[in-house]
Amino acid sequence: MQRVLTDAGLDVPVAGRWAHTSAEELLTGADRDDWMSFSAEIDAWRLCRTAEQALTELAAAVRRVEDPGAQNIALTIMSDIGPDLAAPYIREMLDERPNVRGFARCWLTDHSMLDAKELYDPDDLDSFGYVLAHRLVTAGDDGLLACLAVVGGEAAQAQVVNDLSKNAAPPTVAVLETIGRTHPARSVAKAARKALFVMRSRLGGR
Repeated sequence: MQRVLTDAGLDVPVAGRWAHTSAEELLTGADRDDWMSFSAEIDAWRLCRTAEQALTELAAAVRRVEDPGAQNIALTIMSDIGPDLAAPYIREMLDERPNVRGFARCWLTDHSMLDAKELYDPDDLDSFGYVLAHRLVTAGDDGLLACLAVVGGEAAQAQVVNDLSKNAAPPTVAVLETIGRTHPARSVAKAARKALFVMRSRLGGR
């Protein structure tokens, strides 16, 4: 049917265009807005690789891709291949840059391989900003606020929110905006709005 329609001059989408490209090219080049077609592309891509090859490429993509949405898709595909098989690749990411290790901690927590309290490391606030961004992407506003609560009470949360303004990572703006708009504690919401103002002023100055 695809051949007949193509011969008739029609533009027919055919899954497999990205089957022989890297995982990074698949995630950044394929049309992710058309989820049905994108899922077919992922299936075609996986069919050309062993589980180990796919996991190796996907782990490399998580390290190189800057888009949190694309990173999350890569991690989701790794879960589909098998959490037990993927876990060693994910654990290696804990020593990577903040956005990678932040997402890796979330993945391990979601698969009951890491306690939720370990999502927050007071000595690693940069990666916690990405942890919060991951929760915002995958679980919405409520997921972000639930994750922020692991740092402690309102005073502790307000302090962390204030400190986040010192982090120039791209997702920090969205994280602070969400906290400032949705947090039920006025002190934390106010701290987020103030931190967002300070951060934007600093970035504007540059």
